[in-house]
Amino acid sequence: MPPPPSSPSGLLAGKRILTIDDQPDSTRMIRLALSAALGAEVREVNDPARALAVAMEFRPHAVLLDIEMPGMNGGVLWRQFRTHPDFRKLPVVFLSSRITEDENSPDIADATTQMLAKPVTLARLTERLVGLLSKPAGKRMRDEG
Repeated sequence: MPPPPSSPSGLLAGKRILTIDDQPDSTRMIRLALSAALGAEVREVNDPARALAVAMEFRPHAVLLDIEMPGMNGGVLWRQFRTHPDFRKLPVVFLSSRITEDENSPDIADATTQMLAKPVTLARLTERLVGLLSKPAGKRMRDEG
């Protein structure tokens, strides 16, 4: 019998999460943790140049995005997502080994974007994802005038 959605193992049941990192070990660990422990459907992308195309096909509810990747950094990729009409309000959690916990960049700060320092724990990642995904889509971003 599957666990009820309110249990920890069902917190992300039915949610599609796209994880983008040039390190396959990182995306694999996230996929295994979020799918097994929380019931999410997780797709991995290790080439940032493919991320937008994969997102168009997968239609994620949220994205986990490494900041430092060769070829295209996470900030550039984030801006590409934000200019696409289908992904303007898509929740994004940046993951970086070069920030301190809870540090946010003013360049990317909005109600749909969070940052977490690597290494990230499943508890912290779950907290951020559940928080972002529980907001109604219309309230995820600041009004843009």
